[in-house]
Amino acid sequence: MAQKTDRRRADWPEKYADLLGKIPDREVADLAGVGVSSIKKLRLGKGIRFGRRRDRPWNPKDDRLLGKYTDKQAARMLVRDVREITQRRRALGLPPARPGYRL
Repeated sequence: MAQKTDRRRADWPEKYADLLGKIPDREVADLAGVGVSSIKKLRLGKGIRFGRRRDRPWNPKDDRLLGKYTDKQAARMLVRDVREITQRRRALGLPPARPGYRL
């Protein structure tokens, strides 16, 4: 008896490539019918990071946290990358906060 190939699995990279990095890997995996590790491997192979927030605009409320908390603490609070926090703080001319010191 010849094995039947699953067409859905054979063409999933092309069919779901536009969703990579836009929705969680688990959701893409469920849609494509493949494992999460396959989705992650393809996404990373294409250089696509998930959850990038760089396009999110800064607001004055966010800016007020910079320099009051360490860049790492501010990154956790604002759900942004530490490098992004550091770049913004420097652009505003703010000195880094000392660890353990709060205003």
